[in-house]
Amino acid sequence: MITTGGTPNFTYTWTGPLSFTGNTPIVNISSNGNYNVTVSDSYGCKANVSGYVYQRFDPYIVNIGSTVCEGQSVNLSVNASSAVSYLWGSNAGNNTSSSVTVFPLPPLTNYYVTVTNDLGCKAVANAAVNVHPKPIISISGVIRFVRIRPASCLLIPAEHGFH
Repeated sequence: MITTGGTPNFTYTWTGPLSFTGNTPIVNISSNGNYNVTVSDSYGCKANVSGYVYQRFDPYIVNIGSTVCEGQSVNLSVNASSAVSYLWGSNAGNNTSSSVTVFPLPPLTNYYVTVTNDLGCKAVANAAVNVHPKPIISISGVIRFVRIRPASCLLIPAEHGFH
C-alpha cells in the first residue's frame, strides 16, 4: 500500500474475512472477500478504504503425453473452475471451446488459451508439446524401372543401392 499525505509515522489496521487482521502496509491475502484498511497518521487523522478481493483464478491445460511424433494429433483441454469462456491462440484455430485437437509442429509448439471466469477475471494458460520429426527417406543414384506389365514398374537394385 502506498500512503501519501498526512504526517508520518502511519499505523495500519486491516480487517477481512475469516477473522483476518494485519498492521503493516503490505499484507498477504489468502481468502477472497471484503477487506478494509484504516490508516492513521501521527496526529490521529484517519483514512479508510475497502475492496473486494477475488480468489486467484488459475486455469491449466491438461494434455496426455507432451511428446508426439510429427503428424500426430494432440487433444488439449482446459481445467478451470467457474470458467465461462475460452479463446485459444491462432495456432489452435482461435477455438472457443474448452478443448481442442491440434497438430503440433517440430521441434516444439506452444499453445495458449485465455479463460474468463464468471466474475470476469481473465487468465492465460499454456502448454508446450514436444514433437519428434518424421524420418526423411531419400533414394539416390540412377533408378531403373523395368516394365512388367502395363501400369506396373519394378525397382531394380544395383550393387550399392538402387539404380
